[in-house]
Amino acid sequence: TVQGRDRVGGIAGSSEGTVSGCTFTGMVKGQDAVGGIVGSSKGTVSGCTSTGTVEGQDAVGGILGSSEGMLSGCTFEGEVNGRNDVGGVAGIASGAASGCESHVTLKATGDRAGGIAGKAARGLTRCGATGSVQGGDMVGGLVGEGQSLGQCMAGCEVTATGLAGGLAGTCGQITGCGAAGTVQGAQAGGLAGRATGLSRSFYYHAEKPLGLVAEGDPTCYNAYYLAETPIDGAVGEARGAEDFRANKMAYDLSGPNLYPTAFVWEPGESYPLLRPEGSAQVIFRLSMAPKGEQEGCVTLGPDGGTEAYLRNGESVILSVETPEGRQPAFN
Repeated sequence: TVQGRDRVGGIAGSSEGTVSGCTFTGMVKGQDAVGGIVGSSKGTVSGCTSTGTVEGQDAVGGILGSSEGMLSGCTFEGEVNGRNDVGGVAGIASGAASGCESHVTLKATGDRAGGIAGKAARGLTRCGATGSVQGGDMVGGLVGEGQSLGQCMAGCEVTATGLAGGLAGTCGQITGCGAAGTVQGAQAGGLAGRATGLSRSFYYHAEKPLGLVAEGDPTCYNAYYLAETPIDGAVGEARGAEDFRANKMAYDLSGPNLYPTAFVWEPGESYPLLRPEGSAQVIFRLSMAPKGEQEGCVTLGPDGGTEAYLRNGESVILSVETPEGRQPAFN
C-alpha cells in the first residue's frame, strides 16, 4: 500500500519527464491527484499497467491522478473511488490520451466520472472501458466531461444523478464510437447525456433502448440506436437487432480512415466490433445497375436489391433481366 496526502502514485508522486512500461499492483490512497502509477504528471506516461485499488478525493485515476502531458497505451484493472474528476485511467487528462483501457469498478461521490477519464480537456482516441461507473453529474462509460471521442468503445454500466451517457456525460464531437451498457441518470443518453455532434457511432442495449443523447440537438451522420421501432423524440436512427448484425452496419460505421492508426468495424454476434484495420474483416460494397431505363434489370441477392455488402470470401447471386433479343454485357 502506498499512502499519502496529495500527488500520490504507486510509482511516482509527481513527474515532469517520461514514465514508460511501469507496472504496479496494490493499493494507493491519498486526497488530491492520486494515481495507480503517477499522482501528477507534466510529461509523458505510456505503456503502463496498474492493478488494484486507488482511493482519493479529487483528481483520482487508475493510472494517473492528473495529467498535463501525453497519455498512451496504459491499462488499469480494479477499483477507483473518489469525489470529483475520477477516472479508470486518469482523473484529469489535460493532454491527449490514446490507446488506453480499463476494466474498472468506479464510484465518485461528486461529479465528472468516466471509465477512462473523469475530465478530458483534449480528445480521447482508440480507448476502451468495461465495468461500472457511478457518480453524480456528468458520468460516462469513457469520460465524464470531454472534448471529443474517436474510435472508442465502452461496455460499462453507468449510473448518475445528472447527465449520463454510455460514452460520455457531456462531450463535443463523437466519431466512430460504440457503447453497449446500461445507462441510468436524470438525463440519460445511450452515447452521451449531452453532445454537439455524432458521426458513425451507435448505442446497443437489448433490454433498455435509449436515444443517443438526452439533451441538445447534435448533428448526426450514420448514428444508430437499437430499437425495432423509433423512439418518440429520440436522437439518432433506430435499427433492429438484425440490422446491427449485418455487414452494412459495419460498413456504414467504418467510413474513411481519420486516425493515424486506423481501426475499422466488423460484424459481431450482436453488434459491430472495433478492430485494427490490418486484422479486421473488411466489408466491401457492391453496387450494380443498368446503363439506362430501357436496358433491363440487375439485382443482387435474394431480396432483389441493387447493392450488397460482403466480407472477404463471401459471394452473392447476380440476376440479370434484359429486353427480348438483347444479350447482357458488363463493363
